[in-house]
Amino acid sequence: MNLLLLIASLCTASAAEALRERVLDLLSGVEEPATAADFAALGADVGIELQAIARDANVLPTQRGNALVALGHYPSADA
Repeated sequence: MNLLLLIASLCTASAAEALRERVLDLLSGVEEPATAADFAALGADVGIELQAIARDANVLPTQRGNALVALGHYPSADA
């Protein structure tokens, strides 16, 4: 049972890392900014990831700024 929990935990972490990388790729666009549809295609957790990126001081300032702009597509009580 513990092995199954470990595997599930690793898969979840891997999926979260993959989502973060895809979101960061979209936020890196300079000439052609990402659209709401681009972010929506990544799934339901995109808004949460955008919030995390906007707060992350280790992310490039342009990506953080683009995350703030993209958060306009994901209104929440936290914003």
